[in-house]
Amino acid sequence: MSDQRRWTSDARETVVSAIGGVAGAVADPREGLRRLAASLLSPKPLAVGAGLALAYVLGWRCGRRTASR
Repeated sequence: MSDQRRWTSDARETVVSAIGGVAGAVADPREGLRRLAASLLSPKPLAVGAGLALAYVLGWRCGRRTASR
């Protein structure tokens, strides 16, 4: 159970960090690009971003099928 809590906590921290990075990039685009380049070197944020993108596409696709019936 503690592993699951740790994983959830790590995922939350990663998402919050990504949101903070986006907000910071709006305020200072040059620093935002530097942070983006640094975060791409770490596989965890990349995996979270890919998962979010996949979930969005699948949700959009399933929602579109339901609406067309």
